Amino acid sequence: MAKATTTDYNTPVQHLESVTTTGPTSFIGTVERVIFNRGLFYIAAVTVESAEFEWDTNTITVTGQLGEIKEGDHYEFDGRVVDNPRYGLQFSSTGGHAVMPKNAKELARLIRGRSLGISRPASVSRQIFQALGETAVKRLLDDPSLIETVPDLEYEIKAALRPLFEQLGYGSSTVQIIQRLKSLGFTEWMVNVIFDRYGAQTLTQLDENPYQLAVDLQARGLSFNQIDVMAQNTMQMASDDDRRLAAALLCQTQSLAEQQGGSYVDQKQVLQSCLMGLNANGQAVSSTKLETVYQQLLTKHQLYYEADTGVYPATLYQAEWSIAKRLKALVTQTMAIDEQQVAPILDQVATEQAIEYDDIQRAAMTKALTNSVMLLTGGPGTGKTTILNGIVQSYLKLHADKAKPILNS
Repeated sequence: MAKATTTDYNTPVQHLESVTTTGPTSFIGTVERVIFNRGLFYIAAVTVESAEFEWDTNTITVTGQLGEIKEGDHYEFDGRVVDNPRYGLQFSSTGGHAVMPKNAKELARLIRGRSLGISRPASVSRQIFQALGETAVKRLLDDPSLIETVPDLEYEIKAALRPLFEQLGYGSSTVQIIQRLKSLGFTEWMVNVIFDRYGAQTLTQLDENPYQLAVDLQARGLSFNQIDVMAQNTMQMASDDDRRLAAALLCQTQSLAEQQGGSYVDQKQVLQSCLMGLNANGQAVSSTKLETVYQQLLTKHQLYYEADTGVYPATLYQAEWSIAKRLKALVTQTMAIDEQQVAPILDQVATEQAIEYDDIQRAAMTKALTNSVMLLTGGPGTGKTTILNGIVQSYLKLHADKAKPILNS
């Protein structure tokens, strides 16, 4: 006989001696409560209805990447019973899917559990099965608009049911995405990162160009080498596929720029290091083919090249141009203050601060006060802070009519 379930999900349950960990198994149940959710990862309390393993309480805590699950819905979970050091026996799920209603009675139960405001769920469910046949639910998951063809259903009921079947279909596709990514060797962390970026379009992106994942998610820690191993081993992509070469060039340029702490890298270094990496496992990518793809990236402005510097990732090149344009606009602004006005003010500030500025410090402060842009550099202990304080105090005196107190004490 099953024990009563505690509502304190943080307290381990004392189970019968015969209830223990398992190998791969499954069970069917209804989600009672979502305890925690982040991205695709869920911790949920699930009412156990039928199980392929021995279990002695009404509910079990399920953890794992479960896609989209809803409280009150009916699911079949795959996985195994594990012993969590802190929380005791739990079901670690490797995936699951909603158990779709097979008849009008089960559909009525689903509608009732979703609180859709439909007053006659049993009658509505019978109408749907009568109109669409025994495979009504599957047909509605494939095409939710079919609900519009059910005769004698009020507009409000159709409007409530269509989003339900759209959501159920999306949840099913989410499970398929998780399973496909895991089958390709992606870890749970990678699955989360990929799904966060592409959502329902994940499989489409994966089939069209798996290497785009490396380009888009390099900053999130997904490397070109990880994607390359997967694409070469499980998707049998040609070693000289343009998509592979383009991703290698884009990722390598970005990586080298970050390693060198700059915004561009030497063109020869990019091409040589890419060619070496692409052929590391005996592939035969030619330098001619790689250079052709490189030129295509330049044409598409996915990379930029300047003869006096090198190759830029597009984001860094565009950022530099944006900064340069802003600086140019600032530089062209005229200042109403000249050096003759600044000199006595600097003397006054030096007296008040009990500081004697040297010629270099005075020149720096004068340049800052008479120009719209000034770059101040210097090593530790060279007086940058002293100069900045002098600039601020002098500016306040030169623009006393506009200055406002920064601190009130």
